[in-house]
Amino acid sequence: MGNKTSRSSGNARDTNIQAGVGIRQMAEAPLRMLVVGIDFGTSFSGYAFQFRHEHESDCTKANIKIWRSKIGLLASMKAPTSILLKPDQTFHSFGYDAENKYSELAGNREHWNWYFFKQFKMKLYDQIGLKRDIKLEDATGKSLPALTVFQHGIKFLRDDVIKECKSKLSGFKEEEIHWVLTTPAIWSEAANQFMREAAVKAGIGGKSLDIALEPEAASVYCKYVYVKQERAKDKDGLEVIESFKPGTKYFVLDAGGGTVDITVHEIRADRSVKEIHHANGGPWGSTMVDEEFRMLLTKITGAEVLTTFQKDYMEDYLELTREFERKKRQITMESDDKVTFRFPSALRELFETKTDEKIAEAITQMPIKDSVRYRQDKIQLSASMMRKFFENPVSKIIKHLSNLTKEPGMADIRHMLMVGGFSESKVLQHAVQGAFREMKVLIPQDADAAVLRGAVIFGHKPTSIVERKSKYTYGIAINKKFKSDQHDAKFLIIINGEEYCKNNFEKHVVIGESLYVGEWQAEQNYSQSDGYGKTTIPIYATTEKTPKYTTDPSCVYLGELTLPTPTPKGKEMARVSVKMCYSGTELKVEAKNIDSGEIVDGSFNFLE
Repeated sequence: MGNKTSRSSGNARDTNIQAGVGIRQMAEAPLRMLVVGIDFGTSFSGYAFQFRHEHESDCTKANIKIWRSKIGLLASMKAPTSILLKPDQTFHSFGYDAENKYSELAGNREHWNWYFFKQFKMKLYDQIGLKRDIKLEDATGKSLPALTVFQHGIKFLRDDVIKECKSKLSGFKEEEIHWVLTTPAIWSEAANQFMREAAVKAGIGGKSLDIALEPEAASVYCKYVYVKQERAKDKDGLEVIESFKPGTKYFVLDAGGGTVDITVHEIRADRSVKEIHHANGGPWGSTMVDEEFRMLLTKITGAEVLTTFQKDYMEDYLELTREFERKKRQITMESDDKVTFRFPSALRELFETKTDEKIAEAITQMPIKDSVRYRQDKIQLSASMMRKFFENPVSKIIKHLSNLTKEPGMADIRHMLMVGGFSESKVLQHAVQGAFREMKVLIPQDADAAVLRGAVIFGHKPTSIVERKSKYTYGIAINKKFKSDQHDAKFLIIINGEEYCKNNFEKHVVIGESLYVGEWQAEQNYSQSDGYGKTTIPIYATTEKTPKYTTDPSCVYLGELTLPTPTPKGKEMARVSVKMCYSGTELKVEAKNIDSGEIVDGSFNFLE
């Protein structure tokens, strides 16, 4: 490839590029004494941990804390992603404890100066130009920096797991922990960077932290589980794997509270996993079911009444949402009994004061009267109404999966793995099994914990995933010698008296391209001559295979790579060799000063 000239964004600086794609092996991760996996979810969060000797004995068994609500008799392997901060914005509690304390405060009308955050993770989803100083609003409309809120939540989980580990092993040291934080596979680089920065602020060292993609973690765990469960002998006495033998291709449907991630994996001959279709999905998690219930309450009481109830009677509101959480988990396609909820008296009184109408009489005048009934401070919903709450997210999941099965290379897939909390829903399971009868649908026990267990395995064996498909076409903006028959005149610029075309998209990897984990995908040399002492390289992504300009409608500016490049004495410009890796869960860079041989610390920044 010939010499090119690039101008980075933000500053007027010229950079000569000698681009040659190369592949070099990256260093293997060291053995870890203890791995902790943290799943910081939209609805629920938790952690798992496993010492090396436990992993070597049985990698599928991890230590997972059981969280108990105390109120409402809920117990689960994850706690609600709820955070309570004191009026001075210092941490008070997390999970069920946060909800219980806030309910107590609200019951005494003492909650107004406290900060309560619940189900806030989706704020990071699909954020173009995600800002580091993005704000979150609490239950009463007060705002704080999102980074502060995430930091408090992750720090609580960090501190709690350290206490658990110290109780398991005397003489245990925090420095022996390798941390794995899970994120949705469909998240942006900016969202992953945001989570990493929150974790670092929470006291998790950057070098001891890996980001694991949720469906990948679940896939790795289930591969080992089903290998263990379905181990058999063939006629020659050799072990065979029915569901996860080499060559098996399968969909991974990771349905959580906020997002649904879908990936397609294949088991290789050495039992490692490769991705054969890039991650995709959407915001169709179980919180959409919660929102449908909220919409029903809005139809009954009106938006103003429900909003006032939520703010002024938080204790009752939280108990109502907890009760719905319990009841929605019990709904099946065969359910026929009516589902009864306690209808808070405060909500009834607010409605009747506002409308001067009895709630029972009002419901009988609504189109939903055959499915909803009010009796003695209780509201009864028909089983069909409860199932109707699932229709919107379930239909979107089925439609997306159906379209995916029609894409090239997908026709021979006969297995689907369902994981994540929403995958435990019998309604979703029935819909998936009904729509894809030709497939064997596998749902592990405790599907909600599959990501946690897999995160721990991933931490011990970071090479469990050996190959991924690029989600986008990645590249940088460069300047090329202007050619009137090839370039748009609006991009014409003059550099040192010569004509160049700016904003050309220089591809590093192409969407759908196989990327081998542990190998560098691009190696390029950059020359800096502007005297600023650093080189800033803008990074772009697109869903197109052959973009021409970084200003094309499909192209998105992701962020920038910054390299320190002071000009050496006696030289007109500094020269640096840069390698970039797009195959991991996070983009990585390694750079070296060509003249001195010194390793240069480069850094990506995807947050505005």
